[in-house]
Amino acid sequence: MTAKQKIAFIINPVSGKGKNRNLAKLLSKKFNSDAWEHEILFTKYQGHASELVKECRQNNFDIVVAVGGDGTVNEVASAAYTEGLIMGIIPNGSGNGLARSLRIPINHKIAIYIIKKGHLTRIDLGSVQDRYFFCTCGSGFDAHIGYKFSKSETRGFKTYIKMILREFFGYGSKKFKLKLDGQKYTKRAFLVTVANAGQYGNNAYIAPKAKLNDGKLEVSVLKPFPWYKALQLALRLFARNIDRSRYIETFQVEKVTFRKKKEYEFHIDGEPLILQGPVKIRIIPKGLNVIVPAIPFPFLTDLQFQKQRDR
Repeated sequence: MTAKQKIAFIINPVSGKGKNRNLAKLLSKKFNSDAWEHEILFTKYQGHASELVKECRQNNFDIVVAVGGDGTVNEVASAAYTEGLIMGIIPNGSGNGLARSLRIPINHKIAIYIIKKGHLTRIDLGSVQDRYFFCTCGSGFDAHIGYKFSKSETRGFKTYIKMILREFFGYGSKKFKLKLDGQKYTKRAFLVTVANAGQYGNNAYIAPKAKLNDGKLEVSVLKPFPWYKALQLALRLFARNIDRSRYIETFQVEKVTFRKKKEYEFHIDGEPLILQGPVKIRIIPKGLNVIVPAIPFPFLTDLQFQKQRDR
């Protein structure tokens, strides 16, 4: 008799406009079989997801699944890496950056199907001091918007866009002093993004050439630009060709250092921080074992999905 796989679903009940409690019922139904031993766990505060993953390790779980947005995914993924567990994702947030980069669809039933199939791959992650990121980190306008967004009473992509439009004209470029694989680099910039995956989320690609398994970080420096070029640059984000703009410089490195003394806004996978002093960033090659589609979605056929959907 084959042993059951132990799988825990770590759910942020706030993300996804509060619909994750209904999703818990679906998960219990889909994983109520002889092949699985499952548990549904709800987070109660920031940082709780990491604690739950550690408890799962102590209780000999095989797989931990993040059910929520980018913040929940980062917490679960960071702890899964340190605890040596397999990770799955059921995206249910605003940006869903890592899920989109791994071609995990937003459709819950298909995401569940992918987890049940259990196709694994190993991906890189980035280290920022004592924390980890899986998509992007950096400083500048994106970090500023992330900080403002975290204070907003409303969420969602529309709120994010409104905030960008409101803050854009009052924001000025900053002077950045970096070390890129030990080489000093100084320039004024609108933002500096260090990317493991190519996008922020919502398919907005700040580093289109970034790959999750190449052992490299892609550094994108957006130089000061005329205000009337903003729309063109925004369109390039979604067209996945912003790296072709003359206002972008890109570097492929293994280590980055932000050489700053004063306090500045920073973000790690969209989570805003206020940092002070030098910040060292490095790549950790293929550190996380994650469940992904065996056939990249949307090439997953309707027939394959239909066979599993009602099981």
